[in-house]
Amino acid sequence: MAQFFVVVFAISAFIISYFLGTGFWASIGITIFIAIVCFVLLIRILARMGKDLPTDADAPSNGGERIEPPTSRRRGTVQQTFVEKVQNARVIIDYKDANKTETQRTVDVKNFDFYVNRDGTTIIVDLNTYCELRNAPRKFNYRRIIEASDAETGETIPNLGAWLWARRV
Repeated sequence: MAQFFVVVFAISAFIISYFLGTGFWASIGITIFIAIVCFVLLIRILARMGKDLPTDADAPSNGGERIEPPTSRRRGTVQQTFVEKVQNARVIIDYKDANKTETQRTVDVKNFDFYVNRDGTTIIVDLNTYCELRNAPRKFNYRRIIEASDAETGETIPNLGAWLWARRV
């Protein structure tokens, strides 16, 4: 790999000396200067990109009050999602599908997909469940959940995301 960069460096020095009419050694100096500037710019770009992306180390630390409840608000593009497994998460959800049809389902949540936005809020995207009505695995879009309640106690769950986060394995 280093040989490749040496060849590219030498070729760029010849090209610069040809177009600028300078000697070979002067073109090497110009090439080094351009390489340093490009390297600094590349480092700055990569540093900015790293600030925007959630990491696995960030994911488990976010939760509790900072988990957003279901909302119909549209989201921007998601860079990276994570999956969290849950246990003892049998819930009754009032759900509105893509055709705006409302149904009530009793589901056993197996895991959920989420991401962490720029301000550190955990945003759940989908619930991967076993649906008792269909007797089959189903995926539910989190933002289409109207209301949820605990299937065992019947109590309304004010923030389903925080409730599920507390039941992570």
